[in-house]
Amino acid sequence: MEEINKVQKLEWKDEYSLGVHDIDEQHKRIIGFIGRLADLYNSGGKIKDIEVILDEMTDYAYVHFGFEEKYFNEFHYVDNERHTAEHNEYRFKVDVFKKRLKKIESEGSDLMFFIKELFAFINDWWIWHIMHNDRKYVECFHEHGLK
Repeated sequence: MEEINKVQKLEWKDEYSLGVHDIDEQHKRIIGFIGRLADLYNSGGKIKDIEVILDEMTDYAYVHFGFEEKYFNEFHYVDNERHTAEHNEYRFKVDVFKKRLKKIESEGSDLMFFIKELFAFINDWWIWHIMHNDRKYVECFHEHGLK
């Protein structure tokens, strides 16, 4: 078997913290899913394992987005529409990945390439989103007592 190029496992760093307890805890859990995905890639994951993690991660991300969006509406967050549109774009892209995974399963395409591409997207999207986009609502949330 050919040696795979390993991906670096993402782990929680204090710099990811937004200072909103519930959201930080949710983000920690999402980072944990991304770490599991890295582990699967590095160990030569199987389709069923990827499906399980992708489903769990997707379900939890949607819960997380719903949590944020509830407060965007409640607090009349000024950037609600743009931020929610980013969540919707993520939802769409993950659905595309899920469809591609089904196709890989039926056609026997390159699973490791798919996992690496999925990992890169999820890893990059979440870190960028937490560090840049989520930071924008922190002041609003704090002003409304959510810490």
